[in-house]
Amino acid sequence: MGQTASDYFAVGQALDAVVYDMTQPVLAQAGTQHLLSAIVYTADSSAVLGTLVDGDWLYKAEGV
Repeated sequence: MGQTASDYFAVGQALDAVVYDMTQPVLAQAGTQHLLSAIVYTADSSAVLGTLVDGDWLYKAEGV
């Protein structure tokens, strides 16, 4: 599609993200090729460590 990683992530730009716990068994075994599918189809809320909006934690699990 003509997009590069630098089109999305740059110093000084706003960051919105969901942070996942990669120690969850389903995610840890997925491998990079199937990671997105594993997150979409098998991960539940227990796999979410937090969310960032404009680079600030909106939600942060305990211990993170």
